[in-house]
Amino acid sequence: KKLLMLSGVVSSLGLAVVVLAPSVGSEVNVVVVAIVGFSLCGLGLSVVAPSAISLAGSEISSTTMDTSQAIGYVSSVGYVGVLVGPPLLGGFSVLLQGLRWSFALDAAIVFIA
Repeated sequence: KKLLMLSGVVSSLGLAVVVLAPSVGSEVNVVVVAIVGFSLCGLGLSVVAPSAISLAGSEISSTTMDTSQAIGYVSSVGYVGVLVGPPLLGGFSVLLQGLRWSFALDAAIVFIA
């Protein structure tokens, strides 16, 4: 659970770097800072799926359902996120007048979660 909390902080920090990237100056610097930010975000988010499946297998299954059902449920929720996430990100970018502010909203959501 501590790993998931740390991963949320790291990925939020990465998205915050991406949001602040356009303010660093030249175009080359913006690209480098954005790459660093997305790398931090990816590093933070890379442990979420394996950790969630592990938690489903150990903690959820011991209290309410069978291990295979718990892992299947968590995997299904993950697939729904993969399908729903990109259109939501695009919709937020339209509503918030740009992808930059959509990433800021995503950083806040990831930090809170």
